[in-house]
Amino acid sequence: MVSLQAYVRPGHHTLRYADIGDLQEAKRLGFYIYEWAVAGRNGAPAVRVEARGVDPEYLGSYLIVRQRPNVGASASPTEASEAGVERDP
Repeated sequence: MVSLQAYVRPGHHTLRYADIGDLQEAKRLGFYIYEWAVAGRNGAPAVRVEARGVDPEYLGSYLIVRQRPNVGASASPTEASEAGVERDP
């Protein structure tokens, strides 16, 4: 997993939740916590974007998370069962 988190300076209201993405398409995780899932293109992994804060219009921080592709690694039993893959015991 690769992630990046950024914070807005306290007292600087410069970035709105709606500047990150369409709020109608976001999953609302709390009062002022929004999450968007962005599908990857051309074989790139999907990205999850989360914006949160204490203000109803302006965010305090945002997080971007991307899963690294597993190159040559086998899935753990939990990952395999979640993906519907049967493994030998």
